[in-house]
Amino acid sequence: MLRKLLEFLASHPQVKKVNYAGLRSHAGHAIHYSQTATRRDPDH
Repeated sequence: MLRKLLEFLASHPQVKKVNYAGLRSHAGHAIHYSQTATRRDPDH
């Protein structure tokens, strides 16, 4: 549910930036994902 909200905000024209490393569009996403202990993301 959080991911859907963040993706909605990231695509909204009035939102300049969503700073959340869990989003694939975040510059540090790969590093974040490799360092997290829980990998519950079905997209990976």
